[in-house]
Amino acid sequence: MTGGASEALRQEFREIELLDEITNLHYLGKLHKSVTGCTRNQLIKSFREWKGHQYVPQNVHKSLHWSKKDPLNKGEIEEVCWKIVQTEKNTAQKHPVMEPEPLIQASTLLKQKLSKKDFKHNEGSTDKELANKKPCSGLDNNPQLHRTLVPLGLQWMQNSCAYDASFVILYSLYNRNIPIWTTHLQNFRNGALNNILDGFQMLQQNQKTFEQVWDHIR
Repeated sequence: MTGGASEALRQEFREIELLDEITNLHYLGKLHKSVTGCTRNQLIKSFREWKGHQYVPQNVHKSLHWSKKDPLNKGEIEEVCWKIVQTEKNTAQKHPVMEPEPLIQASTLLKQKLSKKDFKHNEGSTDKELANKKPCSGLDNNPQLHRTLVPLGLQWMQNSCAYDASFVILYSLYNRNIPIWTTHLQNFRNGALNNILDGFQMLQQNQKTFEQVWDHIR
């Protein structure tokens, strides 16, 4: 709170100020025709080429002002390079796939095996369909999984974002090994965590919905 904003946050605020200025000038009919682009990066880049790289809109707070000594980082608003590649599986497809460069394969990021306890049924999926699915070592290795299983999450309501995020993480950990994580969380001797554990047990026994557990703690 007192140490100043990070460079990344200041960069974001600065770009938002420029977008605000672009919007205002466009509304007033004063935006030069050279300022164009279908992405924020393109808009900001063309705007700065018109106004000059040291131009700072009048209403920008002094703590966000940029200069030659404290420049608005041009590297942060460069477009990612893209290229058109043909997929190996279907070389006859009419529309080539756009992929970013460099391409990172999802299989290098997903190594842990997924448990069916971490998912809930989609509407329309049957137990027979789920039983026919092969065990997976990553979502990328079993694309059919996307159509039958989805992560167990929460219905957003009344600014519940922080609760949604923390509850999903806690429940995922708890669900991987219930005895061990019950002991771990109980060792904190925290009333709220104990209530959460009680709620998770009711959730496992279908006595409460995930939202009811989360709403009780709220």
